[in-house]
Amino acid sequence: MIGGDALHAVLQGYGAPAPDLIPRYDALSVPDILFPVLDLLPGPGAHLLDIGAATGRDAGWLAARGVRVLAAEPVAAFRRAGQRLHPSGLITWADDALPGMPRTRATGLRFDTVLLNGVWHHLPPAAQDAAMPVLRALAAPGGRAILSLRHGPPAPGARPFPALPCRTDPGDGAKCRRHLDLADPDGALKAPIHTVLRIFPPHLARSFARARLDMRKIRTISSPNDRSPRMLDEIDTRLLASLQKNGHLTAHELGEVLNLSPSQAGRRRQRLEAEGYIQGYSARLDPARLGLAVQAFLQVQLNNHPPQNGDGFGSLVRTRPDIVGAWTITGEADYLLRVYCADLPALNRLIHEVLLPHPTVTRVQSQIVMDQPKRDAPLPT
Repeated sequence: MIGGDALHAVLQGYGAPAPDLIPRYDALSVPDILFPVLDLLPGPGAHLLDIGAATGRDAGWLAARGVRVLAAEPVAAFRRAGQRLHPSGLITWADDALPGMPRTRATGLRFDTVLLNGVWHHLPPAAQDAAMPVLRALAAPGGRAILSLRHGPPAPGARPFPALPCRTDPGDGAKCRRHLDLADPDGALKAPIHTVLRIFPPHLARSFARARLDMRKIRTISSPNDRSPRMLDEIDTRLLASLQKNGHLTAHELGEVLNLSPSQAGRRRQRLEAEGYIQGYSARLDPARLGLAVQAFLQVQLNNHPPQNGDGFGSLVRTRPDIVGAWTITGEADYLLRVYCADLPALNRLIHEVLLPHPTVTRVQSQIVMDQPKRDAPLPT
């Protein structure tokens, strides 16, 4: 087998400490690990090949979402653990490995997605060259491969599993230099793996020049310090829904709701704050207890529409504490205002002494709220 000695050393390196590694691997959150590519993972009914499936953590998560997974794992202890920890009729296990993947190829299956998380860098250069045509052959037309690549040595104290740099064409490699830390954020593995994820359709060409594959698409994932928005996953939406109901939830309480550790929940909230999904926290007050007995909506029509008119009226709206919401709208009216007043005389004064005297206003129509069957609700997530 190409690269046999090096690959044998890798398998031994993982097999011996498997009893210690299995609970640590399986405890990691799949959405946290794969969050940069969640939008690229296939949906229900698709076929995915998970090469180096380890404990089946990723396979089980995908199968729970209706994806049919062939989990290829050459370490017997990991396969047994995966079958025990993640039983599913949508997962088929195989004792198989790169570069040849003979048992998987013998099935005749072709896959919508091929996932290699923490695998490619263990292959010697000759095995990498031999593996690329195999990946191409296993992928369905229009399929996609997702690889994570380790660059540099493991962290101090990490197990020294052999790892080789990936072979890429210099031109394409230059696009893939930003890194993502895929290690357990809590440090349970104590071996941060600096990686770059690259995604490409497997009818490929320039990235791995010797394989003569046609590189059409590369996605480079930046470091955790990059605050550019990412697609929300299921845990993100549940977190946002929980915080809209109770913005005082601690990281520990959020972790219990989301089935995450407090540190993982806290980091997710910080990321959503930094990316602008969470714009702030505020208290919800009771208008009646504050003496604000009248709520009304006012439709305001301006006399004409040069920009300065809207700006002047907008300035008035922003200075009035009794106007708690304002929208520009389509139709006959230009503005829709939401107001709270102490009583009807106060509402009358707002309309006749403040709004109508403004030089840009020609008409104000009011609708007084009789009851509010549904209170202001959280945004749908």
